[in-house]
Amino acid sequence: MGRRTRGTGPNRTGPFEASEYGPPLATHGWTCSDEVAATAGRQADGGYALFMNSHTPDALPAGLANASGWWLRSLDRIERSELADPAIRVLQRGIRALPLGEARGLLRGGPLGHPLHPVLVDVPIGCWLSAAILDVAPTDRRAPAILTAVGLAGAAPAAVTGWVDWADLPPEQARVGLVHAATNVAAIALYTASLARRLRGHSAKARLWSMCGLAVVAAGGALGGHVAYRRVG
Repeated sequence: MGRRTRGTGPNRTGPFEASEYGPPLATHGWTCSDEVAATAGRQADGGYALFMNSHTPDALPAGLANASGWWLRSLDRIERSELADPAIRVLQRGIRALPLGEARGLLRGGPLGHPLHPVLVDVPIGCWLSAAILDVAPTDRRAPAILTAVGLAGAAPAAVTGWVDWADLPPEQARVGLVHAATNVAAIALYTASLARRLRGHSAKARLWSMCGLAVVAAGGALGGHVAYRRVG
């Protein structure tokens, strides 16, 4: 990537100057020269292009290839769309301005050496997937309700760490990340509706809301995976 430098001079210190190998260098107290940033960006784009060229849908069955092509084109449109950029800039500035102190490093997974968000999302996803399995298996009907509730509780810390990470993303990833967040909000709403139906004894409607929520979670997870991959080039 080139040598990281501190100090003054023609350095880049804004929120979007990260290479796609990770968050902006300024986040860690570093700055990066224009030349180094440009080189890192070209390397990252080249790696992404190499990956995409080696994973084309041509070798897939026709139906899956069509679905893959539609998905990748949709992601490309989201990445290129500047429609939400004003809102993204305001949100990112607001999150970065929060007086989190040393907690920011913890929320970003500093002690782990990698982001904390992917670890925490296992809790709601695991609980909700388990609830869906128990919904179709002969078991105590209280178990899916408990799992749904635990998943909703686990979604809160996962969301907090996700927003902290998102605040430092460059534009293309931030655009996809915002859609990822929107799908997660929709999933939480669906699972909240499911839990309300379970508590009222309406198991059939609860299962319907739960299955819809799981489908939305799957889509959100695919979007999150794309954001994570684009961050590492």
